[in-house]
Formats: sequence, structure tokens, C-alpha cells
Amino acid sequence: MPADYRIETDLNLVVVTFSGAVTLAEQIAALRAYAADPMRDPAHHGLMDFSDCTMHEHFFEEVQRLAHCIRRTFAGRADSARRTIYAPDDVTYGVNRMLQSLLDGSGLHVEVCRTRAEALDALPLDRENGAYRAFRATWLAPENVAA
Repeated sequence: MPADYRIETDLNLVVVTFSGAVTLAEQIAALRAYAADPMRDPAHHGLMDFSDCTMHEHFFEEVQRLAHCIRRTFAGRADSARRTIYAPDDVTYGVNRMLQSLLDGSGLHVEVCRTRAEALDALPLDRENGAYRAFRATWLAPENVAA
């Protein structure tokens, strides 16, 4: 599946993972699936992982459509909720920086990061929580970190 998510309830976090060639429609479908999940919480922080996917250089209109969908779908998000996007390659990083700029001023706090550590550290998670330490160890495990 090109897009999947899991909710880490102990961390107040949703992790969305993209793999393979990801289209705009698949990104929107993943966001809508999470939005419809009964376990969704407006206070969830979000961590999007684009490390195992390829993304074509979206036309500006497509990125605008994605930004519009995100604004509409997550309008009721808690102001305290933060989202980070892990985008290690140049195209994915550039597309997501464009998305970030389109979401500026929307109340949806988004940061695009080049490294796994930076993406996780940008979220205000409870670092004393045992679930956080276990998640961090897995997230930063050598097999998950691109060479």
C-alpha cells in the first residue's frame, strides 16, 4: 500500500508512512482515512514519513489542491498539535516545502525536515514517556535510517 497510518495513542501521535510512487490522490486518500478513523484525536501530533517513496514534481495546482484538502479536512485540529514531514530527498523535500508555505497562516503547524531525528525532535512529545523512548529507538534504528 503506498500510504498507511498508525496511531500511537501513548504518544498522542499519528504516523503516516508513504512508500513506492505516491500520487496526490493517494496522499489525499490517506489523510481522509485518518480523518474518518474513530481513534482520531484533534490533538494528535503528526509525523509523515516520505523516506521510502518517490514523488513526481507536482504541478503547483496539485499542491494547492492538497493544501486545500488538508485545510478543509483538519480545520478542527487543536492549536497545540504539530506536524512534521520527514522528506530526505530533494524532490520530496521541495514539494513538501511548497505545501508548508501554502499552509502558512492556516493554523496548521507544519515543519519539513531532512533527517529522521530532526522530524521526531520537532514534535512536542513527552520524552520521559517509556512509549516515546521505545518509538524513538525504532524510528532511529539503523535499518530505518537511509545511508
